[in-house]
Amino acid sequence: MVTPSRGRPVEIPELPPRAAAVGQALNHLHDRLEGHQTDYITRTGRYWQGIELELSLADVDLGRRPTDQPEDWGWARTFPFTRLESLVRVDVYEGPGGWGYVTTAKIPGDQGSWRKALAEGLEAERAITEWAWVEDEL
Repeated sequence: MVTPSRGRPVEIPELPPRAAAVGQALNHLHDRLEGHQTDYITRTGRYWQGIELELSLADVDLGRRPTDQPEDWGWARTFPFTRLESLVRVDVYEGPGGWGYVTTAKIPGDQGSWRKALAEGLEAERAITEWAWVEDEL
């Protein structure tokens, strides 16, 4: 399929077959994250943020964390991360309706990536997406 983008035509690649497995992993991670977020916001007054992890590695680096947050991905040590050739991250937002968080999976491709997001919070419906192709920024 070709769509105009920034004034030029772009070919959108097919969604890779592994998207089903990545989507299932995202759902599972997001479900497990809910309990962690409840505990974390009670302890710290804010939601936990997860810096992007590469799930294509044999050993996922769970020690990565944002510079303004002491806790890393350690809570997820028992999560069955597998070689899914994808990336996952957790972003926190504050909107007019309050705080929330978005868990995003990304499958990299040439000149862009496939992304799917799940969200929690008062404005979650605006952040939830099915798989969508997103072009790389120039």
